[in-house]
Amino acid sequence: TDMEEVKAHVTQGWNDATATRGKLSQVQIYRASLGLDPLSEFDLCRLHRKEMDDEDITVCAKYDEKNQWTYEDAPAYTSTAIVALALGALAILITTGTASAVLCGFRKGSIKAQIEFLGLLLFGLLLVSTGSLLMALEPSEGTCIASMWMINVGYTAELVPTIMRVSAIINIVSASKKLRVNVDRKVLITKSVALSLVAAVYCALWTGLDPPVPKLGTKTDVGERTVTFAKYCDSESSIWIIVSLTLQGFLLICATVLAYQMRSVPPVVNDSRELAVMIYSSFIFLVLRFAVYLISLVDESLGRNELQAARSIFCSMDSIANVLIFFPKVLRGDNKKRHSAIYISGLSFRRNTTNLTSLDQTRATMVSSGPRKNRQGSIESLGPRKNRQ
Repeated sequence: TDMEEVKAHVTQGWNDATATRGKLSQVQIYRASLGLDPLSEFDLCRLHRKEMDDEDITVCAKYDEKNQWTYEDAPAYTSTAIVALALGALAILITTGTASAVLCGFRKGSIKAQIEFLGLLLFGLLLVSTGSLLMALEPSEGTCIASMWMINVGYTAELVPTIMRVSAIINIVSASKKLRVNVDRKVLITKSVALSLVAAVYCALWTGLDPPVPKLGTKTDVGERTVTFAKYCDSESSIWIIVSLTLQGFLLICATVLAYQMRSVPPVVNDSRELAVMIYSSFIFLVLRFAVYLISLVDESLGRNELQAARSIFCSMDSIANVLIFFPKVLRGDNKKRHSAIYISGLSFRRNTTNLTSLDQTRATMVSSGPRKNRQGSIESLGPRKNRQ
């Protein structure tokens, strides 16, 4: 049987290690010279993992003739995984609840100009929240692949419209004096869908060439002789997830640079501060996720299943933070106060100033309410006019 073949393979490896001229015998001698214990059957199995499937490492637990090690399976849901599940469920609940509130506000007419941007943002956040929940579940082929798709496509769907919205604010602020506002209304949706499709193509290549599958990881505490087996999701090559995190980082760096440029935007612009804080928050969580993954590559003693749960926690916290930072102001109905703020939909700029108020006028109104002048050295209202071209 296959099990007997694997046992024979391990036996042959053990004989090679203890043989006088065996390749691994020199390792045993060197370890002895350092005062270290000789290699056990389990150590040997770990050295031969490239020649065996990950699942076959369980043979080491059954074939430890000297009983030097204690072997146990990790619980399906550790305390870290339970926290990750709870936060994932909470993120989904908060996101869907916010989406319902936004839809209600749209139907009542209190939310109008931002609805497409808000819809794309919430769609991306919902995908990320769902992906983080799946990542915290006990690994299977389905959950491993589904979480990868949802997190990658979700972050793209969330970040692209955010970048375009921030860019819109900067462009309108810089162009307000010249009255040059001319961008197609469909630009946001078109670009968001296009870049989300790029992310989907990358996920399809990942799934077809090197899909993330459940793998069996081991954890041995320092000074202990207990080996714990636990499952986690991973591909054969780590380059896939590194590229994925790098692309997300590129989008967030672009967003962060734009957010930094918004520091000079007056507070009368409706949500510039919330957008900046949301971007900075997402950047911090991305750095944490990247750091946790790098730790899982260089130090297996922490348990890759625990580190995967930690990444799930950071994804959920990122989604929750984004909703709590950006949407309370939207749901409070601040978008009705058009007389005291500049509202930018983030969807498009039309050659029409019905929904735009000049920064110059706003600043002047804050200083004086005197009569308007015309031409040079004066400030003229750029408010709604029926015949403005």
